[in-house]
Amino acid sequence: MKLHGGDEKTEEAVARGLAYLARVQQRAGNWGRIDARDPKYGQVAVGKTGLALLAFLSAGHTQASNTEHSRTVARALAWLASVQDETTGHFGEGDAYSHGIATYALAECYAMTGDAALRPALERAVARILAAQDEHRDPRLAGGWGYYFADGHAFDRWPRTSITAWQVMALESARLSGLDVPDSVFDAARAFLENARAEDGAAMRYSHDPERLQDRYSTLPASTPAGMFALSLLGAD
Repeated sequence: MKLHGGDEKTEEAVARGLAYLARVQQRAGNWGRIDARDPKYGQVAVGKTGLALLAFLSAGHTQASNTEHSRTVARALAWLASVQDETTGHFGEGDAYSHGIATYALAECYAMTGDAALRPALERAVARILAAQDEHRDPRLAGGWGYYFADGHAFDRWPRTSITAWQVMALESARLSGLDVPDSVFDAARAFLENARAEDGAAMRYSHDPERLQDRYSTLPASTPAGMFALSLLGAD
């Protein structure tokens, strides 16, 4: 905290933010309406719950920490477990973003606590991500992740830098928590992200979709920092 300019007021702001999130958590343990569906993003409560859970974990609150928000974390974990498909491992009816975020949160929690009860769900969630990685030989596609959904369909054929970044974050946390994730998966993801660099090197493409590249918004603002962060996890200088 001191290294990066934080102080007591910073911690107070975090505490107030977490208190707010705890107040608006639904009884079942989720954030956002369970029945809310977006045509593209699916059941958005899954991703919202994963993001909120990450906030509590980053402040040291886990289901086993016996701290102010332990029950909040426990309820969120229970809800995510309740909506995971035991066969496919997919969390709820959300899309690739939601599943990646939820898996990332679960992996972080497992790494922090070593709670064996979390491992089966995490293993299924990781397997779902691995199965969705693009295996085409085309370097515009290979190693990335696009929009995949609970029912198995894909939005289109183009992997995205932003979606890929979330999957890399989830898989890296899973590996750090002790799960076996093949090196080849990370190697392929790194190759995809390296290939996402624009010709001038100043940005990273959102995707290689020709229609997107011809658009005035050939990339999106978050694609570059997301891709850079994922590459840093994968060992890039």
